[in-house]
Amino acid sequence: YKRQACSKTIAKAALQMAKPPELVIFGSGLGYYGAEPIKEFTEKDQAGNDMPAKISLACESGAELLKSSPVRSVIVRTALVISGQGGALSDMLPSFKLGLGGVIGSGKQWWGWIDIADHARAVKFLIETPELEGPFNLCSPYNVNNAEFTQVLGSVLKRPTLLPVSPFLLRILFGEVAEHFLVKGAKAEPVRLENAGFEFKYPLIQTALKRALGK
Repeated sequence: YKRQACSKTIAKAALQMAKPPELVIFGSGLGYYGAEPIKEFTEKDQAGNDMPAKISLACESGAELLKSSPVRSVIVRTALVISGQGGALSDMLPSFKLGLGGVIGSGKQWWGWIDIADHARAVKFLIETPELEGPFNLCSPYNVNNAEFTQVLGSVLKRPTLLPVSPFLLRILFGEVAEHFLVKGAKAEPVRLENAGFEFKYPLIQTALKRALGK
């Protein structure tokens, strides 16, 4: 509810300005689609009904208020951002460097991802292309599941990844949110971004991880 109120407050403030902005960007995530491992999602698909989907819907709610206004609105549904400057990867590194990293649960859950440089380039592209509006999946076109991500990260670090991580342990350490964001996932494609002419510079997970880790 707080995210929904914040999103709508931003939209209302934009409309009430003496000189409204040309563009408002709303930040969301691939969790919008829920978790259906056998389906590939594009921006045309509807939201899921689990916790990440509800959070994403709340973050995007302000865009509805701008649909009939002169203010252009863009929704960026961002995947896991691969960066050497913090974020989820930094949280994973200590255990992986010790050789304690491993597959979470079945390892079959999709982990959408994007290199931080491509993310910045994609946002810039959306800002500078005035005919684009609505939702865009900001993720690499080459999806990986958790098992593949784990294998590549271990290979880049030259560390074993033999110890599986129990979802039950994640729930104890991080609460219910861990199950939704780490143990489940959806396969999303950046269809609208690519159709608009955007080209990824770092579309492969091995390249992105090597860049982030300075390898």
